[in-house]
Amino acid sequence: MNSTELLDMIGTADPAFVSAADKPYPKKKRIYLRYLIPAASLVLVLLAALPLLRNHFTGIRTLENKVIIKHVPSPQAEADEIYQIPHWEDMIDCHRYAELAFAGETYVTRLIMVHEENIGAPLGSAAVSGYDHYADTVHTLPVEVFAVKDVNPAAAVCVRFPGEDSTANGRSTGTYVYANADYTPATLGDFMADLNFNSTLETGLVYDERDFRQPVVYEDVPASLIWEKLLSDPTLENHPEKDDSPAVMTIAVSVNILGGHYVAMTLTGDGWLRTNILDTNKAFFLGKEVVDDFVRTVTGNYQGYLYVYDDTPDGLTGMEE
Repeated sequence: MNSTELLDMIGTADPAFVSAADKPYPKKKRIYLRYLIPAASLVLVLLAALPLLRNHFTGIRTLENKVIIKHVPSPQAEADEIYQIPHWEDMIDCHRYAELAFAGETYVTRLIMVHEENIGAPLGSAAVSGYDHYADTVHTLPVEVFAVKDVNPAAAVCVRFPGEDSTANGRSTGTYVYANADYTPATLGDFMADLNFNSTLETGLVYDERDFRQPVVYEDVPASLIWEKLLSDPTLENHPEKDDSPAVMTIAVSVNILGGHYVAMTLTGDGWLRTNILDTNKAFFLGKEVVDDFVRTVTGNYQGYLYVYDDTPDGLTGMEE
């Protein structure tokens, strides 16, 4: 390469490269061992404190009982199934006729048959109505209305359909529960008496939801504890507008006679008991100290599980937290 070619190449160089080349090359910084040891110690301390910090910032205290990891079968996935409204002739009457107009109130079907021993006194005649989506037609049908045994008709009644079911199964249409869509008890005592909780309320799993990422499940909390701690004051007033407080614990409940299979009682951090039994919200103020006491009693005296949903059979892995 001659001098002319060299100058030509220098002339085409990026000025930024030329300017940078003129600066002294930075020296590597030395990291001394005496600084590394305290830093490593600080990291270890922070790692050890992470569970405490998480508890502090999420309001979760350390559980008295060790929590066992429990593998349970995954729920059946139905996300890919697209629901299609059945044709009118393919439904039984309690599906066809969704609403009952009775005693100035609107009742909605609960899709559950009432056994003969749970049918109460006759209340009169009325009409049910239903909408045929494909024919764009409203149908009505005269029916007989009965009380549900030991349940206030202001909350729920049962409807006896005439004749035989016209669908292919050919069985009797039977008698079905319809619940008042606007039922609002004045007090907790009214609520329990109207639905005959002494005979109809069943309790199930209890979920500690203070860590919203992974609730701890308690399987063996007795119903007597729930009655004693949460349902012992019948004078508590209902505040149905109260539905915005975050849950700290949820109790799965059912009122099977009324078709309430997937409902709950929810306890909030500021002291409320809420429930969606019969669909509409009911809320009763227990007091923060009552809720805290119930949470302490459950977490301190019963075994908690972290559910891991997979395809393995139900069982314990032997891992403990």
